Amino acid sequence: MLKIAICDDEVEICSSIELLIKEYSKANYLSVEIDKFCFGKELLSNIKSGAGYDLLFLDIELNSEYGNDIGNYIREVLNNQ
Repeated sequence: MLKIAICDDEVEICSSIELLIKEYSKANYLSVEIDKFCFGKELLSNIKSGAGYDLLFLDIELNSEYGNDIGNYIREVLNNQ
């Protein structure tokens, strides 16, 4: 199973990406689990709690914090490229 996270402060964008992933996975017989986040702090809290993702769609300009900061945390603190 492929575990995917989507983080965007625009709900419509999250839903559009989720729909595309579901259509692709169905057409290619892939099993996916998708977590959606509208706030970066929710995603970061989930990651700090031990959630791991194979693929992450991350908006770099979130309302209250920057996706770049979250990306840097994942790369530098978790040493995950």
